[in-house]
Parts: sequence; C-alpha cells; structure tokens
Amino acid sequence: MARTRTVRRGNRTLDILQLNVKDSMKRLLDLKRALSEELSDQPPQIIAVQDVPKGFPFMPMPGYHLHYHASRALTEDDNPDAAKTIAVKDKPKPRSKWQLDRVAFYVHESIPLEDWGVTYHTEKSKGLVATLFLNTTSGAVNIHNVYNQHKQLDMDHLFSYCKICRSDILLGDFNLHHPTWGGDGLRVVEEQARDLHSLADAYLMNCKTPRGATTYSRSTSTDQYCSTIDLTFVGGNIDSLFKSCQVIDDLAAFASDHRPVLTRMEMAPNMEVKARYSWNEVKGKTFLPTLKETTSQIGFAPLGSFSDADAYLVRITGALAKAMAQEVPIRKQVARRRKPASASNDKFVLTREAVLEKLKAGPNPRFRRFFKWRSEKRDSRQRRTEWRRFIATESERVVRGRQKIFQWSKLSKAWAQPKAMPHMPTLVSDEGVRHTTNDEKAVHFMGAMWPNISKGDQAPSELRMPQLPPDNPSKLAISNELRSGEVARLIKQIPNRKAEGPDQIANEAFKLALPVILPYLIHLFQACLNLDYHPKAFRHALTVVLPKVGKETYQKAKSWRPVALLSCLGKMLEKIVANRIKELLMSNPHLCPLLQFGSPGKSTTHALEYITNWVHRSWQSPVGGNADHTSLMALDISGAYDHVRREELLQRLVDKGFPDWIVRFVWSFLSERSTELLMPGYRPEKYWINIGIPQGSPLSPILFILFAAPILETFDNYKLKTGQGKKLRRRRGNREAKCVFSVMSYVDDTNFLVSTPSFELNCAILTELHERLMEWATPRGVQFGPDKYALMHFQQRRPRKPETQPMPKIPGLIRGRLIKQELRILGLLYDAQLRWDKHINELKTKVSKILGYHTRISGSTWGPTLIRMRQLHVSKIRSIVGYASPAWFIPRHHSHNLGLPQKWLNKLEVMQNDSLVKVAGAYKMTDRMVLRKELHVESMEHYLGRIALTYRMKNVGSAYLKALGKAQQGNRNPMGKDQRKLQNPFIVLYGEAKRELLTVKTQFTKQNKDGEEVLAQTKHSGSIPAVVKLIKAHTTARCADKCAREWAAYVREKSNNRNKIPAAYLETWGPQSLSYYRHLDRAESTMLMQCRTETIGLNRWLNKMNSKEKTYSASDICPCKKGPHTIEHLFMRCPRLTMKRRELVAEVKEFRLPKLLTSDAKAASRWAILNFGLDQFAWPREELMVS
Repeated sequence: MARTRTVRRGNRTLDILQLNVKDSMKRLLDLKRALSEELSDQPPQIIAVQDVPKGFPFMPMPGYHLHYHASRALTEDDNPDAAKTIAVKDKPKPRSKWQLDRVAFYVHESIPLEDWGVTYHTEKSKGLVATLFLNTTSGAVNIHNVYNQHKQLDMDHLFSYCKICRSDILLGDFNLHHPTWGGDGLRVVEEQARDLHSLADAYLMNCKTPRGATTYSRSTSTDQYCSTIDLTFVGGNIDSLFKSCQVIDDLAAFASDHRPVLTRMEMAPNMEVKARYSWNEVKGKTFLPTLKETTSQIGFAPLGSFSDADAYLVRITGALAKAMAQEVPIRKQVARRRKPASASNDKFVLTREAVLEKLKAGPNPRFRRFFKWRSEKRDSRQRRTEWRRFIATESERVVRGRQKIFQWSKLSKAWAQPKAMPHMPTLVSDEGVRHTTNDEKAVHFMGAMWPNISKGDQAPSELRMPQLPPDNPSKLAISNELRSGEVARLIKQIPNRKAEGPDQIANEAFKLALPVILPYLIHLFQACLNLDYHPKAFRHALTVVLPKVGKETYQKAKSWRPVALLSCLGKMLEKIVANRIKELLMSNPHLCPLLQFGSPGKSTTHALEYITNWVHRSWQSPVGGNADHTSLMALDISGAYDHVRREELLQRLVDKGFPDWIVRFVWSFLSERSTELLMPGYRPEKYWINIGIPQGSPLSPILFILFAAPILETFDNYKLKTGQGKKLRRRRGNREAKCVFSVMSYVDDTNFLVSTPSFELNCAILTELHERLMEWATPRGVQFGPDKYALMHFQQRRPRKPETQPMPKIPGLIRGRLIKQELRILGLLYDAQLRWDKHINELKTKVSKILGYHTRISGSTWGPTLIRMRQLHVSKIRSIVGYASPAWFIPRHHSHNLGLPQKWLNKLEVMQNDSLVKVAGAYKMTDRMVLRKELHVESMEHYLGRIALTYRMKNVGSAYLKALGKAQQGNRNPMGKDQRKLQNPFIVLYGEAKRELLTVKTQFTKQNKDGEEVLAQTKHSGSIPAVVKLIKAHTTARCADKCAREWAAYVREKSNNRNKIPAAYLETWGPQSLSYYRHLDRAESTMLMQCRTETIGLNRWLNKMNSKEKTYSASDICPCKKGPHTIEHLFMRCPRLTMKRRELVAEVKEFRLPKLLTSDAKAASRWAILNFGLDQFAWPREELMVS
C-alpha cells in the first residue's frame, strides 16, 4: 500500500457545527447519517459535541478525526456496547473505572494535523471545556467548546482562557437564559447568565446566535417549553469575518431536544486531500512498456565504487517513479456519500421528503412518531440489505475472495477498538516534565529511545571498523555471489499492502515490474555485495511511532514503539545477507549458544517446551527430594535493539570468524544511519542515529542474536558458589543439596531457571546469577529494568504444605510486581502448578471475542460462504489454540498422570464447537461429532496431538533434543508404585515420536533410491525437506484414521437407537461431506446443514426440545395434518407443497431424498428456503423471490 500523498486545496469559509447529543449514541448515529446525506454537499470542518456518551471513542465518523479525553487509555472491553457485539461468556478482568470529558471534537480529515490541536481544561472547568487551536489563512483561531452541565461552570475561570479582542470563538450548551439571546418574555434569568453576559461584554465577545431562536425544546414542540441555550460568541478581532449563525431545524433526526447550530466564518482553513496509488487498477500491458522506456538509459556499466552504486540506485528508483507517475492511477480519499435509499423493493414506499412533510404538518404526535419510526426502519433495512449483498458478492470472487475474507476479519476487530487519536498525547518524563508541543514531544521521544543521537547536515564521526585478521584458518566461508533465481524469489515473496520507505516505491511496484527491472536489480545487488557496501539511500529511514498494546497510559515515551520504514529495495539486499548469516549459523551450531532460542531452527515453541520440560524434570524426584523446587525469573532488557553498541557487534562478528565481506557489509549497514520521525502533526526533521540497529530490517534480528549471545556464554561452565556444601537432613542420613540452573533466551527475552531443594535457596542463586550477568552487561552499556522483572515459583499440584514466596536480593525489585502466580512468557500463560487452566480460559476469551467480531461480517443466512468461513476457522481460531501447544498440551497416557485433565479438554472442544456452529449456521444443539464430520475438522484433542507429534518427530536427532535430554537427566525417582505419578511426560512423548519416525524413514527409503545414504549423512532427519513432508503426511493420515474410527463407533451407537438416521450419518469420515457445500451461498449451505443433520426448526425437532421450562412446539405434526413435520415429509409428501414440488422434480435429475441432500443440494436447499416457511430464512427468502 503506497504511502499517502497530499493535494492542497483552498476553502473560502470555516464551518463549525455544534450539537448537544444528550449522552445518546443514537443521536451520534443520526449525526453520522445527516453528514452523509443532508449535510454532504458542504460538510462542516469542525464539529463541537457536548454531553458525549461513553461510546463516543468507539464511534467513527467517516471523513473526520475524533478527539476526546479519557482518564486512562481505553480498550475494547471499555466499550459500553461490547456486550451486544462480542460474545464473551466469561467476564473480563476488571479494570480501573474511567471518565470521559463531556466535550469533544470532530475535525475534518482534510485539515492538516500540524494546523490544529486540542487542549482539555483542568481545575474548575475540568471535563466541561475544551479548546481547539486552528491555523487558518486569516490567522490562528481558538474555538472553546463548552458544556455547562448542571450549571456548575465557573464563568470567571472560563473567560480566563480568552483575551480581549483575541481570535476566540466561544460556543456550546450554556444552559442559561438571558434576554440578550433568549428574547423578551423570559420568566427566569439566572445569576450565572448575567455573569456570562457581562463577561462577554468585557471581553468584547458578541453573541451571534439569532435572538429568540429555538435551540432546545422538549420533544418536537415549537411553541412551548422552548429556549435558546446553545450559544455562539465571537471575539472582536475576528468579528468582521463572521458570516452567519443559523439553527438547523429541518433535520428530522434533530426535530426534538437540542438542535444543531452552524456558524460560518469567512476565514479559510488550510485543506489537503489525501491520495494514494491504486495498484489494483494498474494494467501490466501498459505499465511494462512504459517502464522499458524509462529504464532504457540505465544500462549495465561496471560499478566499481560506492558512488557508482549510489548513482545507479538513483537511476533505478527514478525510472520506476517516472513509470508509476504515468501509469499508476491516484485515488483521492474522500468520505463516501451514502446512496439514497431505494424504495423499489420496500414495503413502505415513503421517501424521506414525504416523511419530513408529515412530521411538520401532522397534528397528531402519535402520527408523527409512527412515520418517523417507519422511515428509520426502512433506512435500517436498506443499509442492512446493501451490506449483506456486498459481503456475499465480494467473498464469492474466485481470485480475491479469500483475501477479502481475511481483510474483513481484521476490520471487524478494528471496528470494536477505540478509535485512534490523531495526535500523540502530552508526554511526561520520569522527572514529571510535561511536553505538550509537537517539537517538544519529538525531542523528548528521540532522546528517550536512543541515548546517542545528533542533528546536522554532516554525518557524525565514522564508525570504527574492527581489525580483520589477515589469515585465519578457522574463518568461516560463504560466497557473496547471487544464486540463480534468488532475487526473483525474494520479489515474489514480499507481501503486498505494506508501507514503503523514503523512496515511496511500494512492494507492488517491484512485483509488477519484475520482468523488466530484474536484470538491473541483479546488477546492483551483485555490485553491492562485491563492494561490501550498503547504499546511503538504504540507510535512511522514516520512523513511525506505534502505541504498545495494553498500556494504562500513553503519556510515557516507553509506551510507544519506534518502527523504521526502510526502502523495499534495501530490505531485499539485507535479506540476502541475512540468509547467508543464517546458513552459517545452521551449519556451524557453535556460533550461537544451544539455549539461545530465536536463532535459525529454534522457535518460541522450542523455548517454551524447554521451560515446561525443566519444571517436570524437577518434579521427578519425590516431594521434598533434591532439586524439586523450581523458580523462573524473567529479565527485561531496556530498549534492546536501540541500545546495541555497534562496535561490540562488529567485534563479535570478527571474533566468531565471519567472512570479511559480511563484516564489512554490516559495518556499512550500521554506518551513518539517519531517520526522520513521522509523528502526527510534526514536520519531519533529520536525526543521525549513532547507536542501535533499526527495527524493521530483515538483518536486525539475526544481528541482535549474535550481539546477545555472550549473555548465555557468560554462564558456560559456571560453577555456583551458593548452596555448595550445604547438607539436607533426610531419614536415611544427610545428603548434599543438589543445585542446578539454566540460562536461556529468545532474542531479547532472558530467563533464569533454578532448581534446588527450597525456594529460599533458589532466590539466593538467582541473586548470584544476576550479579554475574551485571558484570558482563554494565561495561557494554546493556541496561536491564529490575522494575519489570517477573518471578514464578513452580509448585507441584499437591504439595504437602503451602510454600513461602521469597524473592532475590536485587536492587530495584518491587514485590507487588515481581512475584507472579500467572506469568506470560513468549505469549504463553504459565501458572505455578502447570495446570494450564488460566491459559485455556484466556484462549476461550480470545476465541469468543473473535466470534463476536465475525458477527459483523457473517450470520447464519448471510455473509461469506461456508467454505470461506471454514478457512477463517482453520487459520484464525485453530492457530490461536495451537500456538506453542507442544509445550503445554500433554496427552493423557498410562505412564504418567500429568496429561491435560478432561475438564480442560472439554473446554477446548466446546470452544471449537462454538466456532463451528457459527461457521455452519447450525443450531447449538447439533451433535458435535456430526458437525465436525460435515465440515471435515478433527477434534481439538486430535488436532493438538497431531501438531505436537509432527513437531517432535522433526526434533528427533537435533541438537535441541540433546539439550532437552540433558535437562531430563538426574533426579530420577526409584522404581516403585509412585513411578507413574512422577514420570516426566516428555520422555514418553519423544519415545512415541521416535517410534513413529522409524515408519517415516522406512517410507522415505522406499520412495528414494539413495534414501539410506541421505539419512546416514545426518542424525537430524527433520532437517531434510522431503522427510518433513512425509512426517506431515504421516501424522495427518494417523489423525484421520483416529477420526474415522471414532466416527464409525459413533454412527454404530446412533444407528442402534433409531430406525432412520439423518443423511449426515450415511458417509464415512472424509472430505466428501464438505464437497456438498461448495458452490452454495451462505443461506443455502445453512439450510443444507440443517436438513442433513435434521436439527432444524420444524415441529418434529422443536417438539423434542420441549422442557418443563419452555415449550417450543406443542405438536410434531405438520400444519397440513397429514404427517410429521420433517424434511422428508416436506420434500416428498406434504400436500400443501404439491405444485411447488413439481418445479423441483423438473429441475433435478433424480427425485430421491438422498440425492436431494447430496448431488442436487443447491436446487434442494433453494427450494427449502422458499417453501419450508422458516423465520430464520426470511431475508434470503425475500432475496430469492426478488431475484
């Protein structure tokens, strides 16, 4: 997605709309509708809102930025309407209460962010007044938005923000009556109103609200209970620019209570229209010839110097930019106007204008309310129909349907979040200094992120290059020559819709230009690799600032994450070098410590499994035995990427023997790096970044792993001082205490694992390990934050007595933050007893939220097809549950009792069933097994077991498994009756994986002539791609076999209990049932699913569902009184459908019920929708009748 471009345009007037919405979301919706219809010709640039509801932050206004102030950062759980849209059964964790200021603004998106800002008043007018500062072509203006709630506003304090003859506009709901604006005949004039009038005169501010105009009335009355309380005052300095102030009383939605008031000033704000490249509309037939023409002068001259490479890069990007300017359409971003409601298919053929006339002329209030209700209902129905048609049409597209469904899934989540504020809030330093202006925020943020930055046109002093040994026999070797097809593969793999860097050339451009641009890129990249040079243009970044998720406040610089937007071309070159480094790490395991996870071949699952295995290993000894108490302390590196010392990193590469060309390229990559901070409302300024590595580069993660490796190497062969010689009292004599520890990391997450006979001894060892770590970190400038450390003492599920919770003696630790009973490590929620109930409950909440999001884009009878929704389930729901499952999902086994309890396993199955019910459009009472078979989805137990077995089979023979085996040694309990209880489950699981791998190896040798030789060359067969493919096929077939056996047993049991079984029971387990639902739209697939399972809203099934509390159907007889109300009766025999049935007979080849529910499913399901008379299918039935 191309970065937005701006097109400046002028505007002659400034329109300000003010409205009290009476704490009502409905009035906000009415305002949204009015802006897209009646006010769409000339929408106001500023909307001042009073008495805003708590749902305001969650209500987007198309074409406008919203600006509000809450007492803390908001999340989706704070949405007061969340219960209506998000199906979360478990109550979320309680958060602190929050308050929303009663005034807020909508500011048109066409006004540049740097031209405006909002300040919310404190002290006496806290929550009741906000000031918008706006730069216009006629100068700056201050717009004060006021809500005098309960008449508690201090007028002297309010006017202290105004100056005599200054450019101020004071407007809002003052809730005060005075003859100056209310006219003659007022019964009451408040003392506060007199103060307002006298202060306005003193500050030379004139009231512009038409005298006696009705701005508020009870209900729709215009002759009684009316008043003028929504006022507008204009300062003397801009009084000559005032044009008009009018009460808008012809909007049907605001015919009662507070009316909108529109003030127009003859002062033009700066305006800009955002535009972006529309890559979907580019035609390759015209783009490529144009690109050939623009690149014809580039040539392939030798590039022998750095300046040659820089100049060649400029010619390539210039040619691409020129072709883009000529051939890529630019689409302006404007707020879409709502289409006028079509009354052709509506029962109520009443236009909006007719309703307005009825409202104005109708003498009967009930008559007016009736027509207003009918009008709103018609509009709502029309919008719903248009949305459903749009979703169905787009999702059925063959090429982009799958892509669209995932985009909508992301959007449905975004719709539930509070809308992002356009400006960064006031930043507060640790010393309490407040940074309010954009320049202050930028300087403070840059200083907080990077301790070593500078400004200026000239680059800082050159980065010192470490001395390269001339001849080192142990030096690693890898070619810097590009491989055949390497650059083309990189271009094809880059994702679309990503922000581009400073050159403003998106990934889509390179993909589209591949046939023409490829030889030039190969020439450039090979020259850069030969020169060991990273071009200057690639070292300049645009830094965007993104909020970190889940922060209580965003007034701290550390609550924001800087992300570097780099050149797409530069990232390709960096990816080539990163791949070379990864190859060296894979072929030379000694370059990285064994327990440094995140390096090539070692994922988060490996790290988490290592932790879980370590804890189970410590529990192998009897309770109270040696090293049966395990503690984990998670450390936090402050600003990991941004605090890397570049000289240390380069020296690390030299010491490890990396080729000279890689060291010189990394030196070039790190030298003279600069960035521009892209902060909303801030004009970018160039900074030189003299420390750290850029987040966003493909090369940075692997470089940080190499930089952080000494953290683990510090503890190689380290002998503990604490606990040595300490004796333990035992019934069979005193024994020396066994103390074991492990230090592991994943990129910038470092963890200490310690096992001893007591938690007190664990804490003493953790203190010693931390001191050892600080000895390495302090001289190198690596900073740790003890206030963010976390400590968990793992306790066996049935301890003999409660354990104490000691803590290490480390300066800066805070007990309330340190000791955890629940600890999130790399996205997995651990509990102290490894019950995994907290993790499963969290998974349930996540899945429930996703299902709630999807209700916005799908229903049982509308939305994407069943096949598309199944794809969402497989990729979104199951992937969430399956994350790192080998580390926590332990199947039940006869050799141990540490498997996942059936209670939690049932929760997982219910979780999946809730999702499948949404996917299929079925009733919740549909048999779980039948639903899985129809959708061809295995149970959660089989799914998690499959991916865990696949994972472990790929690990067999790896260096990681050796490390895991070492952690499993020692502390073995003697054979006896308690052996089953204390057996380490990972020993059992890996034993099973080894046995299954033998079958795969045998299959591999049969399929490949040289299979035995290939297997003999490596102990780690999981590193062979062909073997990995066979492993996945083997575990999938094994899982399918289990599912088939379970299904066969289930069908036998059900067949014995009934004479006739539904059609869904007739097939065996496999994908054939799912094939019946292909080419069916949403309503058709739902009807087919209900017919095949016979769980459908007909009298026979409803009668079975009757209970003492509720009666769904008094009888199971069809309304024709000729037989039971079943699908068989309706399809084959019901006399009421005889004429309709003839149409179906003529349409299908063979009129039999089994055929209707399989090969002729589309015709049968459409016929059922039209003729079964089920209320659930009322909307698709109307659509079918219209079509």
